[in-house]
Amino acid sequence: MRFRLWLSLIILTTIPLCGLTPGDFTIVVLPDSQIYSKSYPYIFDSQAQWIASNAAAQNIKLVIGVGDIVNTATDATQWARAVHSVDILDQANVPYALAMGNHDYDSVPPTSRKATQFNQYLGPPRYSGKPYYSAANYPSGSNENFYEMFTWGSKSYLILVLEFVPRSGAVAWAKSVLSSNTDKEIIVVTHSYLFNDGTTVDQCDTADMVGDNDGAMLWSNLLSQYANVSVVVSGHITNTFSARRSDVGVNGNFVHQFFANWQDWTNGGNGYFRIMRFSPSNNSIQVQSYSPYTNLYLTDAANQFTVKWHKDASPTSGVAKITGRVRTSGYGASCKPIAGATVNVGGVTARTDANGYYALTFSPGQVPASSVAAGYKTASQTAALNDYFSNQLDFFLVPTPPCPQSATDPSVTICTPKSGATVSSPVKVVAGTNSSAPLVSLAIWADGKKVFNTGQALLYTSVALAPGTHQLAVQGINGLKQVFTQTIYVNVNSTAPPCALSSADPSVTICTPAPNATVKSPVAIVAGSRDSSAAVTNMFIWVDGVKQWTGSGGTLQTTLPMAPGTRRVTVQAKDALGRYFQSTVYVTVQ
Repeated sequence: MRFRLWLSLIILTTIPLCGLTPGDFTIVVLPDSQIYSKSYPYIFDSQAQWIASNAAAQNIKLVIGVGDIVNTATDATQWARAVHSVDILDQANVPYALAMGNHDYDSVPPTSRKATQFNQYLGPPRYSGKPYYSAANYPSGSNENFYEMFTWGSKSYLILVLEFVPRSGAVAWAKSVLSSNTDKEIIVVTHSYLFNDGTTVDQCDTADMVGDNDGAMLWSNLLSQYANVSVVVSGHITNTFSARRSDVGVNGNFVHQFFANWQDWTNGGNGYFRIMRFSPSNNSIQVQSYSPYTNLYLTDAANQFTVKWHKDASPTSGVAKITGRVRTSGYGASCKPIAGATVNVGGVTARTDANGYYALTFSPGQVPASSVAAGYKTASQTAALNDYFSNQLDFFLVPTPPCPQSATDPSVTICTPKSGATVSSPVKVVAGTNSSAPLVSLAIWADGKKVFNTGQALLYTSVALAPGTHQLAVQGINGLKQVFTQTIYVNVNSTAPPCALSSADPSVTICTPAPNATVKSPVAIVAGSRDSSAAVTNMFIWVDGVKQWTGSGGTLQTTLPMAPGTRRVTVQAKDALGRYFQSTVYVTVQ
């Protein structure tokens, strides 16, 4: 955990709670409580006690927990502390809906969906006999995905609780629930949904549960499709305490999305939670951030605000504001921003900055949108633009394949070498992929042993092979967990250094590029090593201090994409004795 505090953004005060008007009701949202369960259980108790004491005065209809109830799911003490706090709500007859986070699975990070402990402590038996709880859940008999309902005034409300980065099966179950409850107002809670910059979590933001429904996918596959969805709450993300955004669903409804998580702050969050006042008569949702532990409020604009709950007949701007990013297709660190990409929305264009960001304005409505950049295939989509809120429109580009690709989806095509070819070591390997789902990994296997792995959709590298006949396979895995491979055989002749090597021992010689050369991206890099004391086992390429390539053997021949500008390229070698040695050149990338 990292402790970050921005005093310039946070104002602490002891202003009183705002009173309710007739017909209003309150929902309290508990952010990640994991550090309280681990180290500060009295803070968790103070939250629950305040809710119990104010339930009647504030007309609290429900308490929502966004997940990460505990920090370590196998620690019975943490569960006992969490359950003690929840018992306070039970004793006061305050309804609650507690979602599960990644720390609530049996292992962290969750290598599977096993949730034995969560279901033991907060599963269906915990809610037995509670009139607001529905036993229709997914998987059956669990509380990984479930829903609750309450009625206030003439309106019924349904709280849909979804697991951490929901599986496709969970989304299908959620669709069945929403389709059967079109008469109810829908509030959705899931642990990971909104990122700390106010955009939905996408494939580049995290590598959580790769291939399942991240925030961006959850929006397009589920939340935007139902006219009665109006609120989404989440936690999980750190480094920033809160964020929010609002969008218009396909049926014209407002969907307000709120993120809050103070776990990195003092004492695991100092007891802050969200008080959400829903006012049907005023068509508003008032949000406050309060800590009963300190009796203080956060009153900056990020933590105290009011939004218009549902769309009404108020005039609009008539101008749709569009912001977004263009990045390479991949997951987590495999994504890279693409500078200088062109974005076209309905004929209006913009260029991305050094971090892949762009912004433009257009008329609201359905319009075609696309993005293109040198060396990448064009990505296209249809954009539904509104003039109520800023529109998020992101693009993920796949590099242009190095040779004609197989039409099979998914598939991998080895461009170089050709099957049966006689080649020299290190063997240059170039391959591309055809996959509608983002690539997770692309690996080279030599004689049944993995010798290279990348998260990029294209492969340009070299592998050291001894003289003789070898089986060479390139294997891809995509976000749908599909595995696809092409296998060839090559004959390797006697090896020779790629250029005249330095006489220093040990040493690395960079053959290409030359020092201070002006080059184009992708940059060809050829290097060899000398070490009379031990065999060189690995070579690495660092660009501007960041490791970009790893290979086996004492020579390398590969290409790497690099952004324009002056770049520091370092080739580092490691030998069997664990020694490292290196050489560095500076190049100018056009």
